[in-house]
Amino acid sequence: MHIDDDQLAFDVDLPLPESGGGVTSLDLYGRTQSDLELRDLHLSVSSHQMARFHPLFGKLGVTPAAQLSSLPGGTEVLVAGVRRATNTPPMRRGRRVVFVSLDDGSGPVANVVFFHNAQERVGGRVFATHYLLVRGRTRRSGAKGVSVTGENPWDLLAVARQSELRPAADHAAPDVPPKPLAHHRKRA
Repeated sequence: MHIDDDQLAFDVDLPLPESGGGVTSLDLYGRTQSDLELRDLHLSVSSHQMARFHPLFGKLGVTPAAQLSSLPGGTEVLVAGVRRATNTPPMRRGRRVVFVSLDDGSGPVANVVFFHNAQERVGGRVFATHYLLVRGRTRRSGAKGVSVTGENPWDLLAVARQSELRPAADHAAPDVPPKPLAHHRKRA
């Protein structure tokens, strides 16, 4: 094999190992390119893994993370995303506080805080899924800092499945978020 002087070469043993035969139609059935990338690579390179949920976000009234900083403190919101980090640091009073970072693909990561009283109500649901939908209220910390105080989490995949099965005219079942927020509500 001839390699020109201006061409980069990689040290690769030949022959190259088999890659498993490529993608078959069975691999593609009901899956998107992002699904296959997530399964095989554990990351998505063609689009953000939350892009498939964006139409559902519109139906539910989910606030994109990129818009949270424009909302006043105490505004009721729905946020959603893939869990990027979960922290439960020790607290002085011994009560556990759970910090969850959610990435919805719109920009900055949404930081959600579940205080002890919310955890008593929701139990382990906050830890049970990789994809979360959360109802809460914005909490301002400084001129640009904003987080969401979580009140109720749902498994986003379960909500998406129920949304697909339920006719549009039906009201939401008790275990999924109530009807979409027509507008953001500020705490009185």
